[in-house]
Amino acid sequence: MLTTIKNNLLFLKKKFLKQKRNIFYNKFLSNDYGDSRGTPITRFYIQHFFLNLNHFDWGNCLEFEDNRYIDHFGKNVTKYNTFKFSNEYNDKDNLIFGDLTKISLLPKERFDFIVCTNVLNFIFDFESAIKGIYKMLKKDGKCIITVDGPSSHISRYDMDRWGDYWRFTNLSAKKVFERSNFKIEQSTVYGNPYACSAQLNGFSIQDIDQSKLFPSDKDYQLLIALYLTKKYSF
Repeated sequence: MLTTIKNNLLFLKKKFLKQKRNIFYNKFLSNDYGDSRGTPITRFYIQHFFLNLNHFDWGNCLEFEDNRYIDHFGKNVTKYNTFKFSNEYNDKDNLIFGDLTKISLLPKERFDFIVCTNVLNFIFDFESAIKGIYKMLKKDGKCIITVDGPSSHISRYDMDRWGDYWRFTNLSAKKVFERSNFKIEQSTVYGNPYACSAQLNGFSIQDIDQSKLFPSDKDYQLLIALYLTKKYSF
């Protein structure tokens, strides 16, 4: 194990030196998860999760902020909506502006499938937000939830605008969603020493050896991905 970690760190150090940087200095290639350089490692893991899902019809869908995963991975989508965060509620055409924690304002049992990637980390009252997702799902509706794990650093962009509050382990995520009356169909931990080192120092997928992102190590949890089904009654 120690040999593997040392080899991974040596690889990253060489990568930095090519960029005329030193991995042990307090300097980074980027502080935005590598987004300014290419595809962030956590986004790569999310894509992997979608690619390995069992096939099912998505039907009427909802995704937060944009429709990137509905567009790329949706199966038999009949309609889609985008949820944009706002203090003022407005539900028009294919756009919903609102606050997930203001549950009474949210539409009831409208969607067959909800995609919520890396959102709950940035909502202080995340348990109310989960109840909001539950309310919007139809009976037996499905959702994909991803959250940053404890090995993920703070998002300065989000912290300066609305806050960066939480990190989840696979155990805490499991307990939170089961308590919120969801059935966990699939739960996957992503991350290992190599992936964590790369993300902390601002590498994107394009900068690294992607083959070293697997297998995952549950002691280095960078991302937790869950496929959930709504239970109809508490």
